[in-house]
Amino acid sequence: MALMDEFKKERQSIKDAPLKKKIEYLWQYYKWHFIGPVIIIFVIGIFIHTSMNAKESYLYAMYFNINTELLTDNDLSADFLSYVEKDPEEYTVTIDTDYYMGSEYPQATQTTYQKLSIFTNTNQLDLLGGPISSMNMCIYDAYLRDLRGVLTEEELKEYEPYLLYADEAILNEKMEAEMNSQVYEFDYPDPTKPETMELPVPIAIDISNCEKTKELYDNPSEMIAIGIAISTLQEEHTREYLQYLFQ
Repeated sequence: MALMDEFKKERQSIKDAPLKKKIEYLWQYYKWHFIGPVIIIFVIGIFIHTSMNAKESYLYAMYFNINTELLTDNDLSADFLSYVEKDPEEYTVTIDTDYYMGSEYPQATQTTYQKLSIFTNTNQLDLLGGPISSMNMCIYDAYLRDLRGVLTEEELKEYEPYLLYADEAILNEKMEAEMNSQVYEFDYPDPTKPETMELPVPIAIDISNCEKTKELYDNPSEMIAIGIAISTLQEEHTREYLQYLFQ
């Protein structure tokens, strides 16, 4: 009873208090009743805004070992979106040039492999490009797809002078050795000579002389190649990108 009497007394004092005192009382005791719903509405609003304004990923290409001095304000992503006539307000194209791979970049190569594993498992990666020494590492670690499973017969004929090959026999033996926790040592075969391979598979394309490639590599000391990632879900878009490179 004493507690109720005290509560009634407090309410009466607030009732008789000036307006400023009433507002301070209401804010002190009921502020979370006001703020809580506002916060919830604000968070929901942000979620809806983000969902409605999220752009769809049209293509994700990763290039290795580029010459950073060649990077200019020319937006390769925007250029490709323009080529395929897609609205940049609705779609994104990522041309990722932050990665290095090769014996001369041991620490960076380890980081690149970690990223490749993540992007492959989440189906984010569509294309891989770079010097053939780096691309061989990706090819024989099974990060690239057989081009016959993606390109049409007409496209394979069109790219025939530029096709690069992998020896599937080596791939199979390497995979079997790794499954048995063994180290499989081999020399990379010449990708331009399928006739020397036991089971030649078209796996990449030589893009050394493409004008778009020269925006990333200037007089490279070795061939520049591109291949379709094993994990891609955007086969049609990868074919469009190849056409864009060879236009």
